[in-house]
Amino acid sequence: MQTKCRTGKDSFARLKLSCYTGFFTQAIIINLAPLYFVFFKDTYGINPSRLALLITVNFVTQIFVDLLSIKYSVKIGLRKCAAIAHAACFAGLVLLALFPTFTSIPYPGMIVAVILYSIGGGLLETVINPIFATLPQNGKSGVRLSLLHSFYCWGQMSVILITTLLLRICGQQSWWIITIGWSIIPLLNTISFATVRLDESSAQEAEAQEKSGSSEVSAKALFRNGTYIVCIVMIFCAGASELSMSQWASYFAEVGLKVDKTVGDLLGPCLFAFFMGLGRAAMGLFGKKLNIKKMLVLASAFCMVCYFSAALSPNAAVSLAFCALCGLSVSIMWPSALNMAAFRFAATPTVFGFLSVFGDGGCTVGPSMTGKLADVFQSGEFAAELSVRLGITPEQLGIRLGLLVSFVFPLILMISVFFFRERPAGDSGKEDCASGLSDNKGIPTDKLTAPDGSSTAMIREGATTDCGCATGGCEEQDEKCRQDEKNITVPAERDTGDE
Repeated sequence: MQTKCRTGKDSFARLKLSCYTGFFTQAIIINLAPLYFVFFKDTYGINPSRLALLITVNFVTQIFVDLLSIKYSVKIGLRKCAAIAHAACFAGLVLLALFPTFTSIPYPGMIVAVILYSIGGGLLETVINPIFATLPQNGKSGVRLSLLHSFYCWGQMSVILITTLLLRICGQQSWWIITIGWSIIPLLNTISFATVRLDESSAQEAEAQEKSGSSEVSAKALFRNGTYIVCIVMIFCAGASELSMSQWASYFAEVGLKVDKTVGDLLGPCLFAFFMGLGRAAMGLFGKKLNIKKMLVLASAFCMVCYFSAALSPNAAVSLAFCALCGLSVSIMWPSALNMAAFRFAATPTVFGFLSVFGDGGCTVGPSMTGKLADVFQSGEFAAELSVRLGITPEQLGIRLGLLVSFVFPLILMISVFFFRERPAGDSGKEDCASGLSDNKGIPTDKLTAPDGSSTAMIREGATTDCGCATGGCEEQDEKCRQDEKNITVPAERDTGDE
């Protein structure tokens, strides 16, 4: 097996920065519009149910695009898809600013804009992960998917802080100018992906294997594999655990805890994003030797504690503190599910694509269930009697109980971790015994961390053993590997700069 990294050190750095900016862009398109909802309601007369439809359209469009991109992203090219995705995000943000401001059809224009930038968001989610997974580290310690996904959190926090500050300084009427300002980020990243070099032969070979039926990461093979189903359950629950709190934190602070809206936004979703980003960055930088499965169990347990404490504490400060700390508890869930799947199978658009679909499904189901349960719990005679006994309003009771029930998602995630099965020792075939991956076509395995906490070294180009193992940190899985390791043949170093 050979790695195919011929892009050059400068291009590697640009690609890594572009991938980070891609997740920052995703945070913009998901979190910016909801900050304008009150202004949209007061100015354009758009009722809350129609505003909520904008969020639904966003995630449903992303799920649809996730499914399409699994099939066509490699054919088009991962780099081209990334450029197209950012261009769609740029165009959607510009239209979101211009349609309501300069036309007589504000709401239909918003729907068109949301669909357009959601197409970009769905495409980004499918192609950025495999692009990032192919980048070598040039001798430095690996920076895993947790660090990459932390940039979504920094983007979310930046959008909330900067937009709230600018709206207060410049006035609500300046919202459309602020939106165009945010659109510059995906525009610049469009140019970056359109001009950077990326060798995609690995992904093309993997797609050819899938078509021939010889690949273990074809869609049919994945959905027949119980371990991949476990990964799907984990990422679904990860998305639901994260979004159930982040999407309702502001409402919970204002209605459930009677906290000022500005204070609630800053201490609720903003601090939630900060702790989530902090957890992902720490896991990416310092968690190389940690056991991911054990960390997921601990994170799930702590997440349940956060939901219980936030919902049941009579003290508003304590509830807000656990809302924020919930961000820390969910921080490793999504990237760890991706990391475990990539280590067990391969870091391909197919593997990541289906996980993104079900992850987005969790992002839709989680907050929707919380909202519906809040409506149910705040209505009826029993709710009225119970709220009087507790000294709170029915609305406060509803949102508290709605969040309380959401603890079921981290509970299911914690249970599912115990059903994750690593590749059995001695299972060879096309497998690289250094990485535990099915033939991953040259993806540098130092980017991935084994669920048991072990790390794998990047495969040097052309370095092989008689038993088919790649060199570089190979932990042999049978006696033959150990005996034949003496026969390693390493070709002379080759210049990997721009050719």
